[in-house]
Order: sequence, then C-alpha cells, then structure tokens
Amino acid sequence: MSQGSTRSGPLIALAIFVIGLATASATLILPQIQGKTVPGMVEGRGAALALERVASSKAAQGAPFRSESGDTVTLEDFRGKIVVLNFWATWCGPCVREMPTLDRLHARLAGDRFAVVAVSTDRASMATLRAFFDTHDITHLPVYHDPTGDLSRAFGITGLPTTVVLDAEGREVASHMGYMDWDQPDLVTWFHQRMDRARGTGPGG
Repeated sequence: MSQGSTRSGPLIALAIFVIGLATASATLILPQIQGKTVPGMVEGRGAALALERVASSKAAQGAPFRSESGDTVTLEDFRGKIVVLNFWATWCGPCVREMPTLDRLHARLAGDRFAVVAVSTDRASMATLRAFFDTHDITHLPVYHDPTGDLSRAFGITGLPTTVVLDAEGREVASHMGYMDWDQPDLVTWFHQRMDRARGTGPGG
C-alpha cells in the first residue's frame, strides 16, 4: 500500500464522521423548526393561527389612496365591512405569488360585509398595475395605488407583502407580514366568523 493511500484512510473516515454528525444535528434541529410560522411562507391548515391578533379600541388611522379611475379612496369608504388590507408591489416575488389567493378570496366573500383591498406601493403608473393584473389573470380585485406611500407609512409597513385585517368599525384586529394562502378553508371560516360577529349572529373568532 502506498504512503498516499495510508494517509487517505483517516481522511475518509474523518469525512464520514463529519457527514454523520451533520445529519444527526439536522435530525435534532428539524423538529424544532417544523410547525413554526416562517415569514413569507404560511400555507396549509392552521394559517388563521399565524395571524398576529390585535386588540384595538379605535379605528386605524390611514391615509388617502387612489382607485384605478383616479378617484381618492379612504378606509372610511369600507366602514361596515371586514377589510383585508394588503400592501404589495409588482417587484415583490411573494406578493406576485400571493395575489391570486387574494383574488379568489375576494371573489368568494366580497359583498356588503367583506372586501379585499390590495394596495400597490409601486412607483409606477396605474396602467402598469392594470397590465400586471391582466398578465396574472387577477380578475376580481379592484386596482388600488398608494403612489406617495402615505398609507403604508400610516400603518408602519416595513416589508412586503403585509396584510392588515380591519373589523367592521375600521379597527385593526390582525396582521401578517409575508406570504399567506388567503383563500384556504380555515381562513375563510375565520373571516365568516368575523362577519357573523359584526352582524351579531355569531361568537366571532
């Protein structure tokens, strides 16, 4: 046996030991990671539990933003509805992925007691936002724009996407920063509970 072969034996054994140690460590770490809410990646059952619940006694203070027609819109225009207020941008990957789930949620629940209000923070034209909606087959959501950033600053938005849930009185009741699959069954049930609570026919959620 050559001297090189003699030296390589311990090195191979050491490499196998290191790989085995890393595998064992991963086995110990993974159970601690599983089940945690990872920002930007909340999917599957139990998503309603991932919402940050807020107890607020007064209406959230917002700022005017713009509709696709150029009209000035305020959160007061949605008073009486449960509002899913979403801040997003065309350049934000998780936002792009999330938008179809918000579109489906709006299609399913929107009415006199519920609305999804997705507000773009892009520094872009309304035509650019409309083109984005058309390209990604977003057919139910209205296009809203916060070109000055006043609305996002009023809510202290520090990352995208961020979603704030307002009750029928305009009070913030929950929020989430990062991707969320918004039309999954447990969230739909949670929103129904909120709507029933606002109407006074259910216990709320």
